[in-house]
Amino acid sequence: LDLIDQGIDLAIRLGQLEDSSFIARKLSDRRLYVCASEDYLAQYGTPYALSELTHHSCLIGTHDHWRFKEHQQSRSIKVSGRIRCSSGMVLLDAALKGMGLAQLPDYY
Repeated sequence: LDLIDQGIDLAIRLGQLEDSSFIARKLSDRRLYVCASEDYLAQYGTPYALSELTHHSCLIGTHDHWRFKEHQQSRSIKVSGRIRCSSGMVLLDAALKGMGLAQLPDYY
């Protein structure tokens, strides 16, 4: 969306600001968590390292790369799974039903 061409004066966006001509104010932090149901973890085990994610069924949102901070370094891990959905609420519901791991923001 081109804010200037659309005549928009104010926008709230998540993520990194790519265009340096915009004036931005940080409103809040958000943290991402990898979530799973107790049933899923009992059946498939709990991953303790990022490399173990490739052995799990991941519930994929809009991106098939999950972002992490490891030793103060940003990391991106490609995940795969049988479910892909752009709705965080649907991914949360699927995780609660034991269908896989989901990476979701803290507000879910």
